[in-house]
Amino acid sequence: ALALLPVVRESEDRGGWACWAPLLTLPAWVVSAFGLALALEGHGATPLLDGLATVNRYSWEGSPAGNLFSHFARDESASFACAVAFVVWLAHRRRLGCGSREPWVDLIGFASVGAVASLAQFVARDYGHYGLLGLPGIIVAASLTYAHVLRPRWGEGPRWATLAAPFALAAVLLGWPSVDPGSLSLWRAGAMDANALAQPWFLRPEVADRLHQLKGSGVVAEGESVYVFPPDHNSVHYLLATRSAAPTGYSFLVAPLEDIAWQDCDAVVVLDAQHGHPDGQPLQLPPRARLLSELVQHGFEPRLALSFITVYRRPQ
Repeated sequence: ALALLPVVRESEDRGGWACWAPLLTLPAWVVSAFGLALALEGHGATPLLDGLATVNRYSWEGSPAGNLFSHFARDESASFACAVAFVVWLAHRRRLGCGSREPWVDLIGFASVGAVASLAQFVARDYGHYGLLGLPGIIVAASLTYAHVLRPRWGEGPRWATLAAPFALAAVLLGWPSVDPGSLSLWRAGAMDANALAQPWFLRPEVADRLHQLKGSGVVAEGESVYVFPPDHNSVHYLLATRSAAPTGYSFLVAPLEDIAWQDCDAVVVLDAQHGHPDGQPLQLPPRARLLSELVQHGFEPRLALSFITVYRRPQ
């Protein structure tokens, strides 16, 4: 998309809606590039359909307006920077028109419109990491706004004002009142979620000791296809150098037991559901008795028991 910006620039001399025509072709280019990349993977539409099916299993949380407000409150400085850049772009487009011959104006518009478009994700739920998609656009738009709009104007005033202006802007961002006590703002140290400061699950002494014993037991070999239950303990695969046998690989959603390809599993690692969860939020798990029944039905037998870890394999 960025490579097509020169095409947009060359077409602006025509004026009117004609200058927007190349920009409107961007969705077609994006879809074409995505389709080509998908075809090169060699699995057809299966990865796309699996991804859409996983997203479809997510529950809707809150309202679109409430989710957006929570997101803005989480990092007011980024929201402020994006809003200023967007207003600057609209003002310059209105004043200079299509034939402005000011590339930085188009870049601000491209970046800020992309950042605003990414807010569509928050219609269904308010997950903070969704904001990462729009963050590059915000950084580009804010940087260009500072370089081409704010800094030149500060340079026209007294020297003391030129030196003080950046500090004044930083003070605004630093002192912006936070509605969300767990704000993720990079400009201000806010209260952190307790889970963010907790020791990672796999580094807890009792967990690390059991995982080390499991790795040294030889019951599970490197490179084997292993299903870990609950499936949100993906660190087990990293520490054991195994491959996930979950239907969609990495997952923090529990697939129906009947959908798991047990025949492709070399081993099954079952963790005590009460022992703890990586993010402190327990999953909705099927009854343990049903899981054990499913394992027995597919020929798995317990091969190793280490406190809260049990490994199942088929007889050789």
